[in-house]
Amino acid sequence: MGAAERARALPWLALSAAALSWGSSRLPAAEQAGFALTHAALGRGELWRLWTGHLVHFSDAHLRGDLLAFVVWAALLERDSRPALWRILLVAPPLLSLAILLGCARLGEYRGLSGLDCALVVALIYRRGVATERWRGVGWLCVAGFAAKCGYELWAGRAILAPDLGADVKLLPLAHVLGAGLGLAVVALPEPPRARCFLSLRAQIAGDPVEHRSRRRSDDIAVGDDHAL
Repeated sequence: MGAAERARALPWLALSAAALSWGSSRLPAAEQAGFALTHAALGRGELWRLWTGHLVHFSDAHLRGDLLAFVVWAALLERDSRPALWRILLVAPPLLSLAILLGCARLGEYRGLSGLDCALVVALIYRRGVATERWRGVGWLCVAGFAAKCGYELWAGRAILAPDLGADVKLLPLAHVLGAGLGLAVVALPEPPRARCFLSLRAQIAGDPVEHRSRRRSDDIAVGDDHAL
């Protein structure tokens, strides 16, 4: 495997996003408060919180649970499709934040990666399971397992991976359900025609550079002959 192939195989995007969340959650409490998602802050026009609210956490246990799941699911999705991971990281956070604020009028403050974790796992289940003929049954079993997890957390009032979120902090199952829906929408909706064309061309070039160069030389010769005529 060459250096370029190793660079493509390395889940650098997942690791970079995880490092950003870890670093944000290690900031002083006052600075973390400036990242958290709140109704009042959004009303003041602090739009960056639509993204940064997902980076910070209420406690070390909260951070460990969310970050562990994020690294695993994001790395697996990046291995399958880095553009899909890019879309989730850029598009899902603000939409999820707005949906949470609209659905929870009495919410004091929101922090955490758990909603994005749910988006990642559902996107991965869809791409590797539900959307394929061979693994469709397994994919639906995974969907059932994920639904059971959300149902348990709703009933128990605590997260499985992070049962202790901190004093006066409650689990918000709505964020998990909304995150799952956004993850499905991001990977299931068809890509714009220009994006599909670009990704297809990029895959052809990256997959067989020798053939691409050979084809390009042949095209150049043909153009030269036509021009001479």
